[in-house]
Amino acid sequence: MTDQPGIDSIVVDQKFHTHCESNRYSCNWTDFSKPGVSGVVKWLCEGSRATIPKQEELDHALPVINPSFDKYVSEETTHGICVTWLGHACVLVQIDGINILTDPVFSSKCGPRFGFQVGHTRYREVPCSIGKLPHIDAVVISHNHYDHLDYNSVCQLAERFPDLKWFVPMGVKAFMESCQCKNVEECEWWQGRLHKNVKFTFVPAQHWSKRGLMDDNMSLWGGWCIKGSQRNFYFSGDTGYYGELFKEIGDKLGPFDLAAIPIGAYCPRWFMCHHHIDPEEALKVHEDVKATRSIGIHWGTFNLSSEPYLEPRDKVKELQIKKIAEILLIKVITENLQTEKCEGREKIQEWARKKIKELQNEKKEDLQTEEKTKEWLHKKVGELQIEKIEKRQKIEDFLRANIEELKREKIEQLQNEKIDEWLKRKIEEFQKTNTIELLDGGNFFTINIGETKFIKSLQ
Repeated sequence: MTDQPGIDSIVVDQKFHTHCESNRYSCNWTDFSKPGVSGVVKWLCEGSRATIPKQEELDHALPVINPSFDKYVSEETTHGICVTWLGHACVLVQIDGINILTDPVFSSKCGPRFGFQVGHTRYREVPCSIGKLPHIDAVVISHNHYDHLDYNSVCQLAERFPDLKWFVPMGVKAFMESCQCKNVEECEWWQGRLHKNVKFTFVPAQHWSKRGLMDDNMSLWGGWCIKGSQRNFYFSGDTGYYGELFKEIGDKLGPFDLAAIPIGAYCPRWFMCHHHIDPEEALKVHEDVKATRSIGIHWGTFNLSSEPYLEPRDKVKELQIKKIAEILLIKVITENLQTEKCEGREKIQEWARKKIKELQNEKKEDLQTEEKTKEWLHKKVGELQIEKIEKRQKIEDFLRANIEELKREKIEQLQNEKIDEWLKRKIEEFQKTNTIELLDGGNFFTINIGETKFIKSLQ
């Protein structure tokens, strides 16, 4: 193992450097601090957890798959990335032939131990035991919260794989060694380490740490960028949204073939927004870090928050549908709408984006309740679904035909209000007549617990 230079090798904005005062770390770019006691009490009094259905409904809505790891020993994986979601923030990913686990939690509960385990109980079981895993070469830990760093799981992994390499935030090494981990590397933000010719770089996240009564922020937190000779993977860890930070990660260490980004545990927003992103922000992170594909994690396992348990997956799907629809509509309008007072593609595209934004913001004040929001989404994009983006020609043909209709109506000025009416009418017509089931999920996807996905030739 060869150590790589730390922060000096990656020139970043000063506010994104590791910041530690009086042995406590902080996010130097924001005034955010970890939730206080009063906030926790208020949240608990509001009725803090989602309702989880009975086992039969869970098995149907969110099945747990017995994973097959055959692809992890296949020569085919040298041409891509193999990924298996093992629940919550635990992902098994293979890059350049080495197998890496993120935040492994295989216990039925996550929480402190008092001779017995307490804390949050899984409502979806572990897809496999540690004994059934393929060989693991390295583990990355994002931070020390119990749902990301589990004592029993770490001990079992250390026992089964004695030579396992552990990459952890600064301040976590002593805990790892208490679990009999032998090869532990602590990192501050932007520090990199090389293991089996794969580079592991620790990067900032907007979060916090705590494991005991008095150890608030005494260890660091963050995400990991893992770069092989041909493939690049980003694991964000838990984080709130700060666009400038993620753009910095994308600029300095991206683009990424695959990212694992949290999409759950985000409600209520007044309590969660600074340290847990929601699905819409997750898609922004996906774009900011320049990920080609991203998998949604940190949902469907532990009941940590108040949003409905399937909402993270459903929202990602809805947002992907909207994004694909917008891209196709802008593309078609840009390529085909010709007017007397529009001089070139840029002006047309600018207009098209403005109109799409107006459609999105329509009746925004009425979207205060979940029911009204769903009703609006269904009206606007809920029926516009694209199977593996292979049906885009059908959408383009539909819109092109209606561009011709627009021309025949002789609406030649972009300022004309009739364009607004036409655009709304055509989107609604398409939604009513072209319902195509979304199977792939676009560039940001979710999979079932235990499911393996092989992503080939992404860039």
